[in-house]
Amino acid sequence: MEEREVDIRALDYVSAYDNNLMCPICRSAFVDPVVVADCDHHFCRDCLDYTTSWNQYSGTCPACRRPGRLTGSGSASKLLLNILDDLVVKCPNQPKGCNKQVKRGHLLDHVNIYCDYTKIDCPDDACDQKTQRKDAAHCVHQPVSCLACRQSMTLHWQIECADHDIPCPSCAASIPYRYQQTHLAHHCPETNAACPARQFGCPFNTKRKNLPSHAIMCSLAKLTPYLSAQQQRQDEQDQARQLLEKKLQSLQQDMQDYRTMSQQEKRTPAPREEPSYFPNNLADFELHDYADFQPHASPTQHLLSLHENLREEVSRQANTIHEVDTRLSMMLLNENMRLKDELAYQGAQLSALMRQVGWLTNARLQSVQLNSVSVTNQADQGPSDPSRINPRMPVRRTTDEGRTKL
Repeated sequence: MEEREVDIRALDYVSAYDNNLMCPICRSAFVDPVVVADCDHHFCRDCLDYTTSWNQYSGTCPACRRPGRLTGSGSASKLLLNILDDLVVKCPNQPKGCNKQVKRGHLLDHVNIYCDYTKIDCPDDACDQKTQRKDAAHCVHQPVSCLACRQSMTLHWQIECADHDIPCPSCAASIPYRYQQTHLAHHCPETNAACPARQFGCPFNTKRKNLPSHAIMCSLAKLTPYLSAQQQRQDEQDQARQLLEKKLQSLQQDMQDYRTMSQQEKRTPAPREEPSYFPNNLADFELHDYADFQPHASPTQHLLSLHENLREEVSRQANTIHEVDTRLSMMLLNENMRLKDELAYQGAQLSALMRQVGWLTNARLQSVQLNSVSVTNQADQGPSDPSRINPRMPVRRTTDEGRTKL
Protein backbone atom coordinates (compact mmCIF):
# COMPACT_ATOMS: atom_id res chain seq x y z
CA MET A 1 0.00 0.00 0.00
CA GLU A 2 1.34 3.38 -0.97
CA GLU A 3 1.98 5.62 2.04
CA ARG A 4 0.76 9.17 1.89
CA GLU A 5 3.15 12.00 2.69
CA VAL A 6 1.87 14.48 5.32
CA ASP A 7 3.07 18.08 5.57
CA ILE A 8 3.81 18.37 9.29
CA ARG A 9 4.17 22.17 9.13
CA ALA A 10 0.64 22.56 7.74
CA LEU A 11 -1.06 20.72 10.59
CA ASP A 12 -3.64 22.34 12.87
CA TYR A 13 -2.78 21.89 16.54
CA VAL A 14 -5.60 21.41 19.03
CA SER A 15 -3.97 23.68 21.62
CA ALA A 16 -1.19 26.24 21.46
CA TYR A 17 2.25 24.78 22.01
CA ASP A 18 5.17 26.37 23.86
CA ASN A 19 7.31 28.88 21.96
CA ASN A 20 10.40 26.88 22.88
CA LEU A 21 9.13 24.16 20.54
CA MET A 22 9.02 26.58 17.59
CA CYS A 23 11.71 26.65 14.91
CA PRO A 24 13.23 30.17 14.61
CA ILE A 25 13.33 29.83 10.81
CA CYS A 26 9.95 28.43 9.74
CA ARG A 27 8.08 29.59 12.89
CA SER A 28 6.30 26.24 13.31
CA ALA A 29 6.80 23.28 15.59
CA PHE A 30 10.09 21.44 15.06
CA VAL A 31 10.17 18.79 12.34
CA ASP A 32 13.15 16.40 12.65
CA PRO A 33 15.01 18.88 14.92
CA VAL A 34 18.80 19.19 15.02
CA VAL A 35 20.99 21.08 17.48
CA VAL A 36 23.98 23.33 16.75
CA ALA A 37 26.82 22.12 18.94
CA ASP A 38 28.46 25.51 19.52
CA CYS A 39 25.39 27.39 20.83
CA ASP A 40 22.76 24.67 21.55
CA HIS A 41 20.14 26.29 19.31
CA HIS A 42 17.62 23.94 17.69
CA PHE A 43 16.29 24.09 14.12
CA CYS A 44 14.39 21.88 11.72
CA ARG A 45 16.83 19.83 9.68
CA ASP A 46 15.38 20.97 6.34
CA CYS A 47 15.27 24.62 7.46
CA LEU A 48 18.92 24.59 8.55
CA ASP A 49 20.06 22.82 5.37
CA TYR A 50 18.14 25.26 3.17
CA THR A 51 19.49 28.28 5.05
CA THR A 52 23.11 27.15 4.84
CA SER A 53 22.72 26.25 1.15
CA TRP A 54 22.13 29.84 -0.04
CA ASN A 55 23.38 32.01 2.83
CA GLN A 56 26.90 33.28 2.21
CA TYR A 57 27.41 33.52 6.00
CA SER A 58 26.58 29.86 6.49
CA GLY A 59 29.23 29.61 9.20
CA THR A 60 27.09 31.60 11.66
CA CYS A 61 24.08 30.42 13.66
CA PRO A 62 20.81 31.83 12.18
CA ALA A 63 19.52 32.63 15.69
CA CYS A 64 22.47 34.21 17.55
CA ARG A 65 24.90 34.87 14.63
CA ARG A 66 27.62 33.06 16.50
CA PRO A 67 30.37 31.61 14.26
CA GLY A 68 30.44 27.88 14.31
CA ARG A 69 30.16 24.69 12.31
CA LEU A 70 26.58 24.17 11.11
CA THR A 71 27.08 21.26 8.73
CA GLY A 72 26.77 17.91 10.39
CA SER A 73 24.76 19.19 13.36
CA GLY A 74 23.64 16.50 15.75
CA SER A 75 20.10 15.31 16.31
CA ALA A 76 18.05 16.72 19.16
CA SER A 77 17.59 14.93 22.45
CA LYS A 78 15.12 12.10 22.82
CA LEU A 79 13.19 14.16 25.39
CA LEU A 80 12.49 16.92 22.85
CA LEU A 81 11.40 14.38 20.24
CA ASN A 82 8.98 12.79 22.71
CA ILE A 83 7.48 16.18 23.60
CA LEU A 84 6.95 16.95 19.91
CA ASP A 85 5.40 13.55 19.27
CA ASP A 86 2.93 14.11 22.15
CA LEU A 87 1.47 17.29 20.60
CA VAL A 88 -2.18 16.69 19.68
CA VAL A 89 -3.11 17.65 16.11
CA LYS A 90 -6.16 17.46 13.90
CA CYS A 91 -6.32 14.97 11.06
CA PRO A 92 -5.30 16.56 7.72
CA ASN A 93 -8.46 14.99 6.23
CA GLN A 94 -10.67 17.16 8.44
CA PRO A 95 -12.04 19.17 5.43
CA LYS A 96 -13.22 15.84 3.99
CA GLY A 97 -15.04 14.84 7.19
CA CYS A 98 -12.52 13.25 9.58
CA ASN A 99 -12.85 14.67 13.12
CA LYS A 100 -10.12 12.62 14.77
CA GLN A 101 -7.50 14.23 17.01
CA VAL A 102 -4.30 12.23 17.40
CA LYS A 103 -0.79 12.73 18.68
CA ARG A 104 1.67 13.95 16.10
CA GLY A 105 3.82 10.87 16.51
CA HIS A 106 0.86 8.64 15.57
CA LEU A 107 -0.40 10.81 12.72
CA LEU A 108 1.24 8.88 9.87
CA ASP A 109 -0.19 5.60 11.13
CA HIS A 110 -3.62 7.18 11.45
CA VAL A 111 -3.57 8.63 7.93
CA ASN A 112 -2.07 5.61 6.18
CA ILE A 113 -3.87 2.84 8.10
CA TYR A 114 -6.93 3.96 10.06
CA CYS A 115 -8.37 7.17 8.57
CA ASP A 116 -11.59 6.45 6.63
CA TYR A 117 -11.16 9.54 4.46
CA THR A 118 -7.70 8.78 3.05
CA LYS A 119 -7.61 8.12 -0.69
CA ILE A 120 -6.49 4.60 -1.57
CA ASP A 121 -6.50 2.51 -4.73
CA CYS A 122 -9.88 1.29 -5.91
CA PRO A 123 -10.41 -2.43 -5.08
CA ASP A 124 -11.45 -3.11 -8.67
CA ASP A 125 -8.38 -4.16 -10.64
CA ALA A 126 -9.83 -2.68 -13.82
CA CYS A 127 -10.31 0.76 -12.20
CA ASP A 128 -7.34 3.11 -11.89
CA GLN A 129 -9.12 5.73 -9.75
CA LYS A 130 -8.69 6.56 -6.07
CA THR A 131 -11.42 6.11 -3.47
CA GLN A 132 -11.78 6.81 0.24
CA ARG A 133 -11.06 3.97 2.64
CA LYS A 134 -14.63 3.95 3.95
CA ASP A 135 -15.90 3.30 0.39
CA ALA A 136 -13.31 0.66 -0.48
CA ALA A 137 -15.72 -2.28 -0.17
CA HIS A 138 -16.57 -2.04 -3.87
CA CYS A 139 -15.85 0.19 -6.87
CA VAL A 140 -17.92 3.37 -6.80
CA HIS A 141 -16.64 4.75 -10.10
CA GLN A 142 -19.02 4.61 -13.03
CA PRO A 143 -18.42 6.33 -16.39
CA VAL A 144 -20.82 9.24 -16.95
CA SER A 145 -21.22 11.19 -20.17
CA CYS A 146 -22.96 14.43 -21.05
CA LEU A 147 -26.61 13.98 -22.01
CA ALA A 148 -26.26 16.41 -24.93
CA CYS A 149 -22.84 15.84 -26.49
CA ARG A 150 -21.93 12.45 -24.95
CA GLN A 151 -18.52 13.72 -23.91
CA SER A 152 -16.73 12.50 -20.79
CA MET A 153 -17.84 14.38 -17.67
CA THR A 154 -14.52 13.63 -15.99
CA LEU A 155 -12.57 15.76 -18.45
CA HIS A 156 -15.19 18.47 -18.24
CA TRP A 157 -14.96 18.57 -14.44
CA GLN A 158 -11.17 18.59 -14.33
CA ILE A 159 -10.37 20.89 -17.25
CA GLU A 160 -13.35 22.79 -18.64
CA CYS A 161 -15.70 23.48 -15.70
CA ALA A 162 -15.18 27.08 -14.57
CA ASP A 163 -16.95 26.55 -11.22
CA HIS A 164 -14.76 23.64 -10.17
CA ASP A 165 -12.86 24.46 -6.95
CA ILE A 166 -9.12 23.93 -7.20
CA PRO A 167 -6.34 24.64 -4.68
CA CYS A 168 -4.25 27.75 -5.19
CA PRO A 169 -0.67 26.75 -6.15
CA SER A 170 0.74 29.37 -3.74
CA CYS A 171 -1.48 29.55 -0.65
CA ALA A 172 -3.45 26.28 -1.08
CA ALA A 173 -6.77 28.12 -0.73
CA SER A 174 -9.75 26.52 -2.47
CA ILE A 175 -11.07 28.83 -5.19
CA PRO A 176 -13.16 28.38 -8.35
CA TYR A 177 -11.21 27.76 -11.53
CA ARG A 178 -12.63 30.89 -13.18
CA TYR A 179 -11.13 33.13 -10.46
CA GLN A 180 -7.69 31.52 -10.27
CA GLN A 181 -5.84 34.14 -12.33
CA THR A 182 -7.59 37.01 -10.53
CA HIS A 183 -6.75 35.46 -7.17
CA LEU A 184 -3.07 35.07 -8.06
CA ALA A 185 -2.80 38.56 -9.52
CA HIS A 186 -4.59 40.55 -6.80
CA HIS A 187 -5.48 38.54 -3.68
CA CYS A 188 -3.12 35.63 -2.98
CA PRO A 189 -1.05 36.46 0.16
CA GLU A 190 1.79 34.10 -0.84
CA THR A 191 2.33 35.54 -4.33
CA ASN A 192 5.17 37.99 -4.85
CA ALA A 193 3.98 41.54 -5.41
CA ALA A 194 5.73 44.85 -5.98
CA CYS A 195 5.55 47.90 -3.75
CA PRO A 196 2.60 50.22 -4.54
CA ALA A 197 5.17 52.92 -5.30
CA ARG A 198 7.10 50.83 -7.84
CA GLN A 199 6.19 53.18 -10.71
CA PHE A 200 7.71 56.02 -8.67
CA GLY A 201 11.05 54.30 -8.02
CA CYS A 202 10.68 51.77 -5.15
CA PRO A 203 12.25 48.42 -6.23
CA PHE A 204 10.98 46.42 -3.21
CA ASN A 205 9.35 43.08 -4.04
CA THR A 206 8.00 40.61 -1.49
CA LYS A 207 4.98 38.47 -0.69
CA ARG A 208 1.67 40.31 -0.74
CA LYS A 209 1.04 39.62 2.96
CA ASN A 210 4.23 41.57 3.86
CA LEU A 211 3.38 44.66 1.80
CA PRO A 212 1.40 46.50 4.56
CA SER A 213 4.40 46.47 6.91
CA HIS A 214 6.66 47.71 4.10
CA ALA A 215 4.22 50.48 3.15
CA ILE A 216 4.46 51.88 6.71
CA MET A 217 8.22 52.42 6.33
CA CYS A 218 8.38 53.34 2.61
CA SER A 219 8.34 57.11 2.01
CA LEU A 220 7.38 56.70 -1.64
CA ALA A 221 4.42 54.49 -0.68
CA LYS A 222 3.12 57.26 1.59
CA LEU A 223 3.33 59.73 -1.31
CA THR A 224 1.74 57.34 -3.81
CA PRO A 225 -1.82 58.85 -3.65
CA TYR A 226 -0.49 62.35 -4.27
CA LEU A 227 1.94 61.21 -6.96
CA SER A 228 -0.79 59.18 -8.70
CA ALA A 229 -3.16 62.14 -8.75
CA GLN A 230 -0.34 64.33 -10.04
CA GLN A 231 0.49 61.77 -12.73
CA GLN A 232 -3.17 61.56 -13.77
CA ARG A 233 -3.42 65.34 -14.13
CA GLN A 234 -0.19 65.39 -16.09
CA ASP A 235 -1.49 62.66 -18.43
CA GLU A 236 -4.69 64.62 -19.01
CA GLN A 237 -2.67 67.72 -19.81
CA ASP A 238 -0.46 65.73 -22.18
CA GLN A 239 -3.55 64.46 -24.00
CA ALA A 240 -4.94 67.99 -24.26
CA ARG A 241 -1.58 69.24 -25.51
CA GLN A 242 -1.40 66.49 -28.15
CA LEU A 243 -4.93 67.35 -29.32
CA LEU A 244 -4.01 71.02 -29.61
CA GLU A 245 -0.84 70.13 -31.50
CA LYS A 246 -2.89 68.08 -33.98
CA LYS A 247 -5.27 71.00 -34.47
CA LEU A 248 -2.34 73.34 -34.90
CA GLN A 249 -0.75 71.08 -37.50
CA SER A 250 -4.06 70.89 -39.36
CA LEU A 251 -4.39 74.69 -39.37
CA GLN A 252 -0.79 75.11 -40.48
CA GLN A 253 -1.39 72.67 -43.31
CA ASP A 254 -4.53 74.60 -44.33
CA MET A 255 -2.59 77.86 -44.21
CA GLN A 256 0.17 76.36 -46.33
CA ASP A 257 -2.35 75.09 -48.90
CA TYR A 258 -4.08 78.46 -48.96
CA ARG A 259 -0.79 80.32 -49.52
CA THR A 260 0.24 77.90 -52.25
CA MET A 261 -3.09 78.34 -53.98
CA SER A 262 -2.86 82.13 -53.70
CA GLN A 263 0.64 82.17 -55.18
CA GLN A 264 -0.45 79.97 -58.08
CA GLU A 265 -3.41 82.25 -58.81
CA LYS A 266 -1.15 85.30 -58.77
CA ARG A 267 1.31 83.70 -61.22
CA THR A 268 -1.40 82.52 -63.65
CA PRO A 269 -3.22 85.42 -65.37
CA ALA A 270 -6.92 84.97 -65.11
CA PRO A 271 -8.96 85.10 -68.39
CA ARG A 272 -10.98 88.16 -69.01
CA GLU A 273 -14.53 87.85 -67.88
CA GLU A 274 -17.43 90.15 -67.58
CA PRO A 275 -17.63 92.01 -64.32
CA SER A 276 -19.49 90.07 -61.71
CA TYR A 277 -20.91 90.92 -58.42
CA PHE A 278 -18.84 88.19 -56.68
CA PRO A 279 -15.06 88.62 -56.59
CA ASN A 280 -12.78 85.92 -57.99
CA ASN A 281 -10.25 85.97 -55.16
CA LEU A 282 -10.62 86.06 -51.42
CA ALA A 283 -8.19 88.95 -51.35
CA ASP A 284 -10.78 91.08 -53.21
CA PHE A 285 -13.23 91.03 -50.33
CA GLU A 286 -13.95 94.43 -48.83
CA LEU A 287 -14.62 94.80 -45.14
CA HIS A 288 -17.38 97.35 -45.64
CA ASP A 289 -19.08 95.14 -48.27
CA TYR A 290 -18.98 91.91 -46.21
CA ALA A 291 -19.45 92.04 -42.48
CA ASP A 292 -19.46 88.26 -42.02
CA PHE A 293 -15.71 88.22 -41.34
CA GLN A 294 -15.98 90.41 -38.26
CA PRO A 295 -14.02 90.89 -36.08
CA HIS A 296 -11.36 89.95 -38.70
CA ALA A 297 -10.99 91.74 -41.99
CA SER A 298 -10.21 88.59 -43.99
CA PRO A 299 -10.06 84.77 -43.66
CA THR A 300 -6.27 84.98 -43.61
CA GLN A 301 -6.32 87.15 -40.53
CA HIS A 302 -8.85 84.81 -38.97
CA LEU A 303 -6.60 81.78 -39.51
CA LEU A 304 -3.60 83.70 -38.23
CA SER A 305 -5.56 84.65 -35.14
CA LEU A 306 -6.52 81.02 -34.53
CA HIS A 307 -2.90 80.03 -35.01
CA GLU A 308 -1.80 82.60 -32.44
CA ASN A 309 -4.45 81.47 -29.96
CA LEU A 310 -3.36 77.86 -30.30
CA ARG A 311 0.26 78.85 -29.81
CA GLU A 312 -0.66 80.70 -26.61
CA GLU A 313 -2.66 77.69 -25.40
CA VAL A 314 0.27 75.33 -26.02
CA SER A 315 2.59 77.73 -24.23
CA ARG A 316 0.22 77.93 -21.29
CA GLN A 317 -0.01 74.14 -21.08
CA ALA A 318 3.79 73.89 -21.19
CA ASN A 319 4.07 76.42 -18.35
CA THR A 320 1.51 74.47 -16.32
CA ILE A 321 3.41 71.21 -16.81
CA HIS A 322 6.64 72.92 -15.80
CA GLU A 323 4.99 74.32 -12.69
CA VAL A 324 3.65 70.88 -11.74
CA ASP A 325 7.08 69.35 -12.25
CA THR A 326 8.62 72.03 -10.06
CA ARG A 327 6.10 71.42 -7.28
CA LEU A 328 6.74 67.70 -7.39
CA SER A 329 10.50 68.24 -7.20
CA MET A 330 10.07 70.57 -4.22
CA MET A 331 7.81 68.05 -2.49
CA LEU A 332 10.39 65.27 -2.88
CA LEU A 333 13.20 67.62 -1.77
CA ASN A 334 11.32 68.60 1.39
CA GLU A 335 10.64 64.97 2.22
CA ASN A 336 14.32 64.07 1.75
CA MET A 337 15.40 66.99 3.97
CA ARG A 338 12.99 65.87 6.68
CA LEU A 339 14.37 62.33 6.58
CA LYS A 340 17.95 63.66 6.75
CA ASP A 341 17.06 65.77 9.80
CA GLU A 342 15.53 62.75 11.52
CA LEU A 343 18.63 60.66 10.81
CA ALA A 344 20.89 63.43 12.14
CA TYR A 345 18.78 63.72 15.30
CA GLN A 346 18.93 59.98 15.91
CA GLY A 347 22.69 60.02 15.31
CA ALA A 348 23.11 62.80 17.87
CA GLN A 349 21.06 60.86 20.44
CA LEU A 350 23.15 57.74 19.81
CA SER A 351 26.40 59.72 20.25
CA ALA A 352 25.17 61.20 23.53
CA LEU A 353 24.18 57.74 24.78
CA MET A 354 27.61 56.36 23.83
CA ARG A 355 29.35 59.19 25.74
CA GLN A 356 27.25 58.52 28.84
CA VAL A 357 27.99 54.79 28.68
CA GLY A 358 31.70 55.55 28.33
CA TRP A 359 31.63 57.91 31.30
CA LEU A 360 29.85 55.32 33.48
CA THR A 361 32.31 52.62 32.41
CA ASN A 362 35.35 54.79 33.29
CA ALA A 363 33.84 55.71 36.65
CA ARG A 364 33.21 52.06 37.40
CA LEU A 365 36.78 51.07 36.45
CA GLN A 366 38.25 53.84 38.64
CA SER A 367 36.12 52.69 41.61
CA VAL A 368 37.31 49.10 41.20
CA GLN A 369 40.95 50.23 40.93
CA LEU A 370 40.66 52.36 44.11
CA ASN A 371 39.18 49.42 46.05
CA SER A 372 42.00 47.18 44.82
CA VAL A 373 44.67 49.72 45.92
CA SER A 374 43.12 50.14 49.38
CA VAL A 375 43.00 46.39 49.96
CA THR A 376 46.65 46.05 48.85
CA ASN A 377 47.78 48.83 51.23
CA GLN A 378 46.03 47.22 54.19
CA ALA A 379 47.67 43.92 53.41
CA ASP A 380 51.16 45.55 53.23
CA GLN A 381 50.81 47.43 56.56
CA GLY A 382 49.86 44.30 58.55
CA PRO A 383 47.88 44.10 61.79
CA SER A 384 48.64 46.55 64.66
CA ASP A 385 46.86 44.63 67.46
CA PRO A 386 45.67 41.10 68.13
CA SER A 387 42.12 42.06 67.37
CA ARG A 388 42.94 42.56 63.72
CA ILE A 389 42.68 39.83 61.08
CA ASN A 390 45.63 37.47 60.80
CA PRO A 391 47.69 38.61 57.72
CA ARG A 392 48.35 35.00 56.82
CA MET A 393 44.64 34.41 56.38
CA PRO A 394 43.28 35.03 52.85
CA VAL A 395 41.76 38.45 52.35
CA ARG A 396 38.08 38.31 51.55
CA ARG A 397 37.18 39.81 48.19
CA THR A 398 34.68 42.68 48.18
CA THR A 399 31.66 42.76 45.93
CA ASP A 400 30.94 45.45 43.36
CA GLU A 401 28.88 47.30 45.99
CA GLY A 402 31.79 47.44 48.46
CA ARG A 403 30.50 44.69 50.80
CA THR A 404 32.73 41.82 51.92
CA LYS A 405 31.72 38.39 50.69
CA LEU A 406 31.43 35.74 53.42
